[in-house]
Amino acid sequence: MVKLAGIILPNDGFEMANAAFRRKTANMNPAAIAVFFHKVCTGILEALISPSEGAIGIFGDVSTYFSVVETNGRGMLYLHCLVWLTGNVDFFDLREKMLNNPGFAQQMIEYLESIILEHIDACNSDDSPDPMSVPSTQNYETDEAYVNALRKYGNVVASKQQIHLENHNSTCFKYSKRGEQKCRFYFP
Repeated sequence: MVKLAGIILPNDGFEMANAAFRRKTANMNPAAIAVFFHKVCTGILEALISPSEGAIGIFGDVSTYFSVVETNGRGMLYLHCLVWLTGNVDFFDLREKMLNNPGFAQQMIEYLESIILEHIDACNSDDSPDPMSVPSTQNYETDEAYVNALRKYGNVVASKQQIHLENHNSTCFKYSKRGEQKCRFYFP
């Protein structure tokens, strides 16, 4: 038995339920979606980022973390998170170095630009997986094949859902100064 946003589905109901039904069910109970989002985020933060006393998380020994939940224009929740590792430069010392040492600030910018990348491959609709069907581990013989399928799936979802529209909307100019109409997503 599967329970989705307060509605009980038969054992095979989740696979049988189509995307429109799942979307309608979620829209009927946004509080259930928020509770689910909270449980997933809390689980990740407590288990992987900053586990219990004496254990080390996936980033190493975490001094502290801070996160903020936001929603996009479609009402989807997402999380911004800052993780501060033990032994790193204190935030205030880092700020002071950035402000008073232009060479250090430039090195920091170059480093961040070297590790941060936003990229979506163009998708052919012929061989693209269904964006509502997450690949199953049972369909792949090796971990590498599964990872490649997950990358392809993520790319399809991003190319169908996360690309800037051809027409600007109010979000494009959310933080613009008065009189300035420059798209913050640098579109086109």
